[in-house]
Amino acid sequence: MAFPRRRAASPVPAAFPVQPSRQFQGNDGAWSTFAITAGDTSKQFDSLISTSSFISWLTSDQGCDSANDRTVPSNCANLRGSTTSTGWRAGDDPVGQYAMVFGSGFPPNQIFGISPAASNYVSETYNSASTVDQDSIVLEPNTAEGSGIRANRSLIFSLLDYSYFIGSLGIRPGFIQLDQNPTKFPSLLENLINTSVIATRTWGYTAGAYYSKIPFYTLP
Repeated sequence: MAFPRRRAASPVPAAFPVQPSRQFQGNDGAWSTFAITAGDTSKQFDSLISTSSFISWLTSDQGCDSANDRTVPSNCANLRGSTTSTGWRAGDDPVGQYAMVFGSGFPPNQIFGISPAASNYVSETYNSASTVDQDSIVLEPNTAEGSGIRANRSLIFSLLDYSYFIGSLGIRPGFIQLDQNPTKFPSLLENLINTSVIATRTWGYTAGAYYSKIPFYTLP
């Protein structure tokens, strides 16, 4: 009786752990952020994770330049997650300037406070200008050895509005289509899939807990 040869087991793709910044940042609480590198100049940012967004936002130094807002601190860029004082600037492959628009059911004045000069309210809709560029995003590894994973020509939105304080890394798979632009831009996760950098669209996310640093005492 002949037995068929057993096929060799396919290697199981290894997970890529992304380096947390080990910082708890924000102007409305202490939120866990993750370290990324962006652009040819390899600027580093601490960014929040958005599990429902296709879009990656990075803070721009222009968001700190509002002359009408005297509450902006001198170390504004660093507080917003940039490891340099200049923040993000669009590179050599600009897509254009767009506005992010929230529907009238979203109460931005309650969530983000009073709109600075860079923004405006139109029919209870909150608009914020943003320059859009295609550049590289590198997710840093969570180990001392090894290199990060790079998503070239990723769509990056510049946060020109001080109200949106920390950058956001959208990890939802899918595509982005900008107004009046027929191109379907892949999201960060879709980009990594299309270039075979990662094997699946599966991800896991642990937000961390600021209160873990606070000592607890038992009553005698």
